[in-house]
Amino acid sequence: FNICRSDKHLKNHIIQLENEINLLSTIQHDRIVQYLGAQQINDSICIFIEYMTGGSVKDYIATYGSLSCAVAGKYTYQVLQGLEYLHRNEIIHRDIKPANILRDSNGNVKIGDFGSAKRLQAICSQQTSTFIGTPNYMAPEVVLGHTRHGRKADIWSVGCTLVEMLTMKPPWNNLEPMAIIFNIAQHNPTYELPLDADPILAQLINWTFERDVDKRPSASQLLNNLASYRFSNIS
Repeated sequence: FNICRSDKHLKNHIIQLENEINLLSTIQHDRIVQYLGAQQINDSICIFIEYMTGGSVKDYIATYGSLSCAVAGKYTYQVLQGLEYLHRNEIIHRDIKPANILRDSNGNVKIGDFGSAKRLQAICSQQTSTFIGTPNYMAPEVVLGHTRHGRKADIWSVGCTLVEMLTMKPPWNNLEPMAIIFNIAQHNPTYELPLDADPILAQLINWTFERDVDKRPSASQLLNNLASYRFSNIS
């Protein structure tokens, strides 16, 4: 990333960012992409992370199509394992989506890009009001500003991610961003699962799309509900 301004305020943000990345490099979990550190070189900041040979789930779906229920269930379970660890350590991802779920060479996934790189992009683009990213994965409380970036917002995003893994499309895929935001605030998600979708995964999606934050399950609760799900013979 290039440092886009040289004022003192921005430099303070950069120092804070470097400190946060160095802290994240100490976090180790099998389902979290490892941050290795950061270094400022001239007008750029280099962020070093673990290399994931399989690319993102988003790219995989775009190339090979929707995932089977077995593989989607396995990936969801592993994402929830990573989230349970992050949430237990008071870290909120804020951007769970297939593009940020990365595959290794053994058929497993890890969560990547949980905040720091995105924060730097926001600093560098603060001169413009352009909306960055897609709102498809946002929880109602985030859109409405009630509980910004809470743990349960990550859980809602898991549901959106699972829908996309099974259908190749996130909820409200056919709408413009502002229409998506309006619908998230007012209505339940719209999506159509395959006819042969596993009932366990369909129920899990329903749980993640609970609009009442207090009633929406945590990552730990969802892991318990998926404990009996069979992931054998999935590569």
